[in-house]
Amino acid sequence: MNRNMNPFSFLKQANNDRLIILDISSGSVGAAAITLRRGEAPIVDYIKRLPLPIKERVLTKTLLANTLGAIKEIASDIVREKKQTNTLAITLASPWHTSRTKVISVNKKESFTVTEGLINEMVLKEALEGNKEEKGDLTVLENRVAHLKINGYTTTNPYGKTANRLDLSLYASLAPTSFLKKVEEVMQGHFSIAHISHHSFPLVSFSAIQKIFYNDRDFVYVDVAGEVTDVAAVSDGAIVGTSSFPVGKNNLVRKVADHFKTTPDLAFSFVKLYSQGRASSDLNLQIATLSGAVKEEWLAYFHQSTSEIYTTHALPSKIFLTIDDDVSDIFLSYIPELFTSKIFLSDKNLSEFCHVNKHIQHDPFLMLESIYLNSL
Repeated sequence: MNRNMNPFSFLKQANNDRLIILDISSGSVGAAAITLRRGEAPIVDYIKRLPLPIKERVLTKTLLANTLGAIKEIASDIVREKKQTNTLAITLASPWHTSRTKVISVNKKESFTVTEGLINEMVLKEALEGNKEEKGDLTVLENRVAHLKINGYTTTNPYGKTANRLDLSLYASLAPTSFLKKVEEVMQGHFSIAHISHHSFPLVSFSAIQKIFYNDRDFVYVDVAGEVTDVAAVSDGAIVGTSSFPVGKNNLVRKVADHFKTTPDLAFSFVKLYSQGRASSDLNLQIATLSGAVKEEWLAYFHQSTSEIYTTHALPSKIFLTIDDDVSDIFLSYIPELFTSKIFLSDKNLSEFCHVNKHIQHDPFLMLESIYLNSL
């Protein structure tokens, strides 16, 4: 098995335009079989997503067992549908990964020439230092230069230039090695995998957004999953901060289930009726009240996250959001009014950049991942 920290080397070594994407979040597990096409949109000919059971309490042991069970079921389905390949890309959302951003600098009195070797050395040194600081057995998913400045000025072509100061903004993500091993063992138990790459969903989504909305350089990206919300701040085209907090769509489902003394499954059907505007007036009023309480909690975390990231700059006016379509209207209503431009990333604004075959259910999360992998 070949573990590659660099997604470019992953695709080059794989030498295969066919791959399986495995998407793992706190609320579901999804998979797609895609064909990469250089200079054209990727083609998706298989998608399957399984929601994870909503429990009264979130227990790590139970979440892990349910996640691995869903991965096993999806792997079996991939084999049945004869979509397997020897190349696998695993994308993790919270809580299965952690991410961080950091600025590292070289500042000298005498001028020096910026080279690829110098930048690689700085990135590698920071990765090694970061691993020492982390407790436990963790695997680095990504360690990327998100932004680069020479003498205080942003540049995308630094090599060969003379500088007295070089600043690199790095984005790094890590995941528990034991969890990755369990996931890979399940997949290897169903078909042979020779090449595996690891990714974090915030970086994947940010990169896909950059490709589609290439004129947008300053925005906030929010991914609302079952149990966790991830936040990424983008300034001048680079991720400058990330955060996550434990409020997702399942918080609303549990609150509705508790209020009506019913099961989470039935409560979720009530939430969908409310979101779609098909609830009775009485049900609509009750869920609106419950949703208001979740909104208050979600906003408190959101404001805390953004205030910790934007310590010296004002919040941008644009926000991108990924969330399951059946509750998208609810969480879009949670977004503060100071964001004058709210863009829900759905199959409608992704289909031009990712072709999904007919009779296959569209999945924006897997479509974003397909767009990203196709661009490498």
